[in-house]
Amino acid sequence: MKVKADSSRMKIIGDNIMNNASEFANRAKELENQIDEIINDWQGADATRYITLLKENYISHLPELAKIINAYGLYIKDAANIYALLESSTLEHYNGGHTE
Repeated sequence: MKVKADSSRMKIIGDNIMNNASEFANRAKELENQIDEIINDWQGADATRYITLLKENYISHLPELAKIINAYGLYIKDAANIYALLESSTLEHYNGGHTE
């Protein structure tokens, strides 16, 4: 089986995904703050129910989603390191223990 991986590019992609996860977490916090501000302009039972449902069923899950996205970026970076190590070991093996 032949496997080809550009470990340098994978590391960049992993970093980009992790940066996007951080940005997503920041945007999620901004969204939560905006939801909290709705009460300033909309009051009553409907507003309370809407805000509660939105926070419980949607907003509360966004931080976990950001963690999952970040973990995916980290996974890509870890895989890149493993591929780089395998490539280095393979080159060393074929060069008789000498890397060039």
